This record gives sequence, C-alpha cells and structure tokens, in this order.
Amino acid sequence: MKKAFLLFACFGLSLAAWSQKEICVDAGVSSSGNGSASSPYKTIQAAITAAANGDIIKVAKGTYSEAVKIEQKKVQLFGGYAGSGNFGSANPQSNVTVINGSSAAPCIYVISTN
Repeated sequence: MKKAFLLFACFGLSLAAWSQKEICVDAGVSSSGNGSASSPYKTIQAAITAAANGDIIKVAKGTYSEAVKIEQKKVQLFGGYAGSGNFGSANPQSNVTVINGSSAAPCIYVISTN
C-alpha cells in the first residue's frame, strides 16, 4: 500500500510540475504578446488574467504603473529579470522591478476564499 501511495504521490507531483506554465512580462515591449519570453505581456495584470493556478509570472525590470488584482488564483509572482527575451534567472539588485499603484487603489490586491 505504501509503495502504491508513493508512486501516486510522485506521479501527482510530476503532473503538477508539468502543467505549470511560465508567463513573462516586460514593460519595455512596444505591444503585449502571448506571455512567452520572446513575446511577453506588457502588463502584470495581463499575465495574471492569462495565468492558471500554479503558474509562475516572471516580471522584467522597470516600473509598472498599475494596480494588480489577483482573484481566486494561486500564482507565483517574481521580479528582477533583465527582460528583452532574457527570463532565465533573476537578479533583483541589478534588475529592479517596481509596481507603482495609484493612490485610489491598492498596489497589489489579493482576493481568496481559502
């Protein structure tokens, strides 16, 4: 029984990792793309809207003047990437990423029932 459970647990973890998608954002692009490293979204909110539970959102350096709303999703949001197609590894000290929300709304707004 323990062997079957361990095998199922490993399969479940593999399936979760396989279905996880990386979505890229770069404020420096001229127009929003499909979220890939070579064609990133222009806004963080566009990436969050396109994301599914478990996805990773990689944000390139720059200032993002937007209020970000994460509603009923479990995503990971990371900044510090160089952008311009380079989303391999983050360096937050060199590639500063800032979300500059407006005074009328929170900078990052998270809604969850869990």
